[in-house]
Amino acid sequence: MKRLLPLAALLASPALAQDAQVYHASATWPVHVSDGTCTLVQAKPDSGSTLSVSYDGDEVTLTSTAQVESPLPPSGQVPLDIVFLENGTTDYDDGWGPRQFAYAGSDGVYRFSARFAGTRNVRQILADLADSKWLGLLQDGETIVAYELAGIAPSVSRLRDCASQAVAAN
Repeated sequence: MKRLLPLAALLASPALAQDAQVYHASATWPVHVSDGTCTLVQAKPDSGSTLSVSYDGDEVTLTSTAQVESPLPPSGQVPLDIVFLENGTTDYDDGWGPRQFAYAGSDGVYRFSARFAGTRNVRQILADLADSKWLGLLQDGETIVAYELAGIAPSVSRLRDCASQAVAAN
C-alpha cells in the first residue's frame, strides 16, 4: 500500500466555498455553514495537513488532506485506522478500527474522507473528537498523519448547534 506523507500545500475544503458563512469564529477551529452543511476546519495546521469535520444533521464526514509518497489512481478507497489519544480517561482509543476512506486527487495531493452515519456513530465520533487531545490516522500500524485537537471541544458543540439549525431550516 502507498504510504502517506504530510501535505506540502493545502487544498481548499469544498465546504468552505465562496458562499460559506462563518457560524462560529475561532482562532483554532472555526465553523462555517454552506448549503445546509456545517464544517469545522483546523485553522492553523501544525503538520501541513488539514483536518475538517462536516456535519449535516445526519452524517459526519471526517476529511484529511494529505500528500502521498507515490502516486495513487485518481480516486479509490484505502483502509485507515482511526486512533484517539488521551480520550477522556483512555490513553489510547482505537475503538473505531480500520475504516474505508474514499480519496480523490492528483499530482500527489489527495483528500481522504470517511463518513459516519447513524445516531450512535455520529454521537460517538463527535464525542471522541471533543474529548480527545490527538487524532491519528494509521496505515498498517504506522501513523501517517496526526492532528492535535486542542481547543476543538467548543467548536464541536457549535458544529452540533449549527447542524441542528440547518436541519430545522429545511
